[in-house]
Amino acid sequence: MKSCPERSRRIGAEGQTTGWVAGAQGKAVKVIAYQLRFLPPEFAYRVGLYAPPHRRNTRVQRQVPTLARGLPLSEREKILAYKTEYVMYEAWLMKQKHLPALFVNYNDLIANPAAPVARIRDFLGLPLDAGAMLAAIDPALYRNRG
Repeated sequence: MKSCPERSRRIGAEGQTTGWVAGAQGKAVKVIAYQLRFLPPEFAYRVGLYAPPHRRNTRVQRQVPTLARGLPLSEREKILAYKTEYVMYEAWLMKQKHLPALFVNYNDLIANPAAPVARIRDFLGLPLDAGAMLAAIDPALYRNRG
């Protein structure tokens, strides 16, 4: 049986089901913004949406539908397409009652993590260890600077 992370990567892919989502209750599952629309609406979710830097690596850009089509775009056009699609997903997400969301700027999380970590902990409403959360943030591992 496939794990949640393995299945979450395939949400929205042709022939994939979301029946496994019921078994993921109480767990954190990472999905890409465009995949949120494929989550079954009968479950309650909490979404942390992390605003990425404007320039991202091409692996991430290929996951954006406009860019995944392989259109011959300049680097500037790719950045604009990425930013535009992100804003569209953000606007869509704000209208979804079953997907309450917390928007976090990724650069702020890396540069000054105390405030975003407190917001994340409060949003999730769980007794999370803020110290451990802060210790897990290592700016040296932040390889996709924008």
